[in-house]
Amino acid sequence: MPRPASSTSSVGAASEFSCKDCGSPSVVVPAPLSARGAVSCGGCGRYLATWTQFCRRVNRLLSAPARVPAGLPHRPVPSREALVGDLGAP
Repeated sequence: MPRPASSTSSVGAASEFSCKDCGSPSVVVPAPLSARGAVSCGGCGRYLATWTQFCRRVNRLLSAPARVPAGLPHRPVPSREALVGDLGAP
């Protein structure tokens, strides 16, 4: 059975997706999906968050500016429109 997360690490650090206990980036989502369903680590089964909390965290991380490691050239990430172009048009 999944363990409840501590108050200081319910979903981990903002800069990584891996489990704080086992390091796995894999998650198990609730089936069927529900707002309060438990998302757990796919490696060790640790409780990570509710589905709603997990989605909010992922959205925050994806919305945050990208961090480029020191010494690497910075290239802006293309916008969705630039990548998709007219593919999404009806």
